[in-house]
Amino acid sequence: MTRIDLQGKKIRLFFHSDLDGYISASLVQLFSGAIIMQYLPVGPQMPKPPKQDPDVLDVFVDTMSKGRDEDVRIDHHYTGEDDAYLKRDGIVIDTNRKSCVSLVAECLGISAIDPKIVAALDASDSGQTGPFAKFKTNQETWKKILNIGYDEYGFEPEDYASFEVFSKKFSQYMEKGFDAGTLVSQEAYKATLTRKFGIEFVTKGNLLIIHSPFDQISMTDSEFYSEVNPYIKQYLNEKAKRDGVEVYVVVAFFNRSEKKYVLFVAGSPHNRWQYPVYVDGENDLLGKAKKVTGVTNMGGREGVGGITFERNDEQRDLAFKSVIIIVNFLKNDLNRS
Repeated sequence: MTRIDLQGKKIRLFFHSDLDGYISASLVQLFSGAIIMQYLPVGPQMPKPPKQDPDVLDVFVDTMSKGRDEDVRIDHHYTGEDDAYLKRDGIVIDTNRKSCVSLVAECLGISAIDPKIVAALDASDSGQTGPFAKFKTNQETWKKILNIGYDEYGFEPEDYASFEVFSKKFSQYMEKGFDAGTLVSQEAYKATLTRKFGIEFVTKGNLLIIHSPFDQISMTDSEFYSEVNPYIKQYLNEKAKRDGVEVYVVVAFFNRSEKKYVLFVAGSPHNRWQYPVYVDGENDLLGKAKKVTGVTNMGGREGVGGITFERNDEQRDLAFKSVIIIVNFLKNDLNRS
């Protein structure tokens, strides 16, 4: 296999806009020793912008330039390139790979990468069932993975040595979290959420309320989106549809990037929300908190919404109070059932 030496070289890094491309770019970022002047997520065969500096190399991973004018290309896609192109220095294409990640790792001489990570990304990129099969991305995903414009995201080289470490951090960067099929036990995971974050599950009749503690905010935004929200989305919404259960979520967490407390409220779509989360901020669940606490920084839609609170003791207490108001209203309805 051709080794690619980028140590100390200035590059523009082009990468495919999917998980395989993002992680391939991360490997270049962390292990190549290159000086990356620009990160460019692209689709396949996109024309590249003109170079401003001829000494900067254009490196493509998991994608190609429309003009086939790459300085370096590491890819597992073949689109009819001729022999002369394939023999060029810096062009490495191997269509036997299920993902580009393993090819990039080999080309850069990366040995300290857990094979489980490669296998999981192979499965994801080839449409097979696996730990990352249900992950969804948004416009911020690649920036979080590569720590572009963020303070507390990105990977460290040692993260790639352990699938467990990698997957937990990786799940924080997704719009939608882990593949529910990889969990061994729903009840065991539910107990983990209670132990780690104080999440309570209250049920009676056809209503289920999932809420955070009334006197502490014990999770960050990344913990909520990687560990709590995926469970809610992938299990409890399915249970709601299957068993006719109405699910409400009332959870407070700390948003690290905005340095604010957030109250997240959602309802499952079964029965079209017996109590809407947000309509006008008056006759809905968020409106009930507003009437008692006076908070107005809220928004959302019928099925999901939230309130943000500044980072001080007074506002934190209002967050607690809002959780209590909404949960008690729903509990009282349970008691009337």
